[in-house]
Amino acid sequence: MEIEAIVQSTVEELLRAGEQHSCIFSASVLLDVLAACGIEGARPLTVKVRIFNPVYYKRLQSGRSLPSSPEEIAEWTQAGAAGVSIGDKPLAPGEWPAHLVVVPQLRKEEFLVLDITLPQANAPHFGIHLVPGAFIATEEFISGAKEFPAVINSSLAVYKSFPLDVTYEDTKAWSRNERKNRIIQGIVQRLGCKA
Repeated sequence: MEIEAIVQSTVEELLRAGEQHSCIFSASVLLDVLAACGIEGARPLTVKVRIFNPVYYKRLQSGRSLPSSPEEIAEWTQAGAAGVSIGDKPLAPGEWPAHLVVVPQLRKEEFLVLDITLPQANAPHFGIHLVPGAFIATEEFISGAKEFPAVINSSLAVYKSFPLDVTYEDTKAWSRNERKNRIIQGIVQRLGCKA
């Protein structure tokens, strides 16, 4: 079974269930579905993501440095450059301070990073229109040694991994429950995989 079909079915079912914005819940579902469909060795990975809108990204592509002074920041902002992030804002009670992706290993030192809840960072007022993301990364990114830039719908998403952070395991969204089991079973049956 191809990973693309598994991801698409999982995203569709999570959307129907209203869980498309919970990275922890979604990652735990996707991990179980991948395993049931014969994709072994996928693992969760804690990340933080900075997303720059198309205006910001075009300015970076033209060779301009990141704005650092208040004057530069004001000029970039006036030009429409903006950004959002996942995993580094002050939290409401019960929220987790990061973002979770799923990482199947493709080959030695080559990994597929699946971010099926990236659209939770959509910011239409800034021109940021995201879709679930997938990119191939190396061990340098997975180990946290290097950031990874991914272009998604003309916006730039810069990922930083934190492989030792497994605090998502302490959240309610990570725990197995009857509802999560039903969602997983539905996806696995629709795909024709063994549960």
